[in-house]
Amino acid sequence: MEGNDHKRLEMLLERNLDYAKKTYESAEKIRKYILWLKIINILKLVLIALPIILMLVFLPPFLKKSYETYDKLFQELDGMKSGTTTQIDSDLIKNLLK
Repeated sequence: MEGNDHKRLEMLLERNLDYAKKTYESAEKIRKYILWLKIINILKLVLIALPIILMLVFLPPFLKKSYETYDKLFQELDGMKSGTTTQIDSDLIKNLLK
């Protein structure tokens, strides 16, 4: 009886060890999957946030320069309508064409 219980206990321990190994392998696969999800989420965040940050840094000076150029043009056009200016400055046209 004692030997039979010992063999049964040994068989149960081996089966338990197999289940533990399979559980560990599954846990490792899940851990790697979650790691890749985190990496992909960080890349997505960078791909979305980086252009927005760059836009906030570089767009205001560009818009300011564009506004100044178009403001000069509209002032010249208003001057032409009122008759105070007879021709548009050639430098202004060159700036607009850049």
